Amino acid sequence: MVRLAENKHYSEDQPVQSLPLPAKACIPLIQHLGRMCSPQVKVGDPVNLGQMIASIAANVYAPIHASISGKVVAIQEWPHPVLGRAKAIIIE
Repeated sequence: MVRLAENKHYSEDQPVQSLPLPAKACIPLIQHLGRMCSPQVKVGDPVNLGQMIASIAANVYAPIHASISGKVVAIQEWPHPVLGRAKAIIIE
């Protein structure tokens, strides 16, 4: 087993900090099994934190919810860390 240094001395005496929300969120419409969810919003729609923005009628999938409040500015192909590119909802 490999044991890496934890380096906790950098942060163990520091208070927990809240980060500001991002100005833009890119939410992929594809989930773990590779099927695309259908957007339930369109460009220009206002969205609220936690609002359902995409869904799929399949047993092992969950609806996708907005991680920030804002306005849908695009639904387009966007870089994806695993797939290269995938359709996504962009919220500002």
